[in-house]
Amino acid sequence: MSIKTGAIKEMRERTGLGMMDCKRALEETNGDIDLAIEHLRKKSALSAAKKSSRVAAEGRVAISVSDDKKQASLVEINSETDFVARDENFVSLADSVVKEILEKNISFIDSLGEGIEKRVRELTQKVGEKIDIRRLVNWSSENKIFSYVHTNSKIGVLVDISNADDDSVGLDIALQIAASAPQVLNSSDISQETVEKEKSIILAQAQEAGKTGIALEKIVEGRLKKFISEIALHNQAFVKEPSISVETYCKQKNITINKFVRYEVGEGIDKRVVDFATEVYEATKGL
Repeated sequence: MSIKTGAIKEMRERTGLGMMDCKRALEETNGDIDLAIEHLRKKSALSAAKKSSRVAAEGRVAISVSDDKKQASLVEINSETDFVARDENFVSLADSVVKEILEKNISFIDSLGEGIEKRVRELTQKVGEKIDIRRLVNWSSENKIFSYVHTNSKIGVLVDISNADDDSVGLDIALQIAASAPQVLNSSDISQETVEKEKSIILAQAQEAGKTGIALEKIVEGRLKKFISEIALHNQAFVKEPSISVETYCKQKNITINKFVRYEVGEGIDKRVVDFATEVYEATKGL
């Protein structure tokens, strides 16, 4: 029978298994998700369905760049604890996955293939934690792609730059992005909705502080300008020389930043926080 994409997605979210594993299991059970999970557990392909309720918000990023810097890949792989993320088996998995993404020119999570999914599944069973390949990018460019991975492997950056003959210049920009976490390249890339939302917040805060008239207008204008300078890369103060902007630095070096991506492990994930007493209670409940 034909299995709907929505059923595969739901099963992936509930089990943490790969797309093909979920699809095959659903085909064998005529699309019944609960029966498919039970079937996988009987086959030992799934050690425990309850792992799916855990939050994998730790982990690491990994990067692979071709020798000519014309192609580069970045991946975030998550685990439940930092302890597992630092394990040599997890590190090896991340490195091998990102290299395969580069070599096979993979652009989507659903295209990772059975080989990678099998390695993720095996490590999940070995360490007893949910392991998840959360996101990836794979770029090809006529320009040079520069990269940076922070020492803790929690932040990774790729940046595509034209005319960057000096690799140290490319690294400077990558470090800037890692340190300052811009959201967009230019201020013109910020949506009007985002600007208006921030403006309303600033206005409310200033009014709460009792500001009115011209003073209120100047406060809103100044804080809004600061907000834009923080999230737009070109408007940011250059980390190595704060007296100039990144845009000015680019002009001085005659380079053009075309695009960038910055991954920080766990960003956007709601981490489950449970105190020790609650955790003990949940573990012993019903015994």
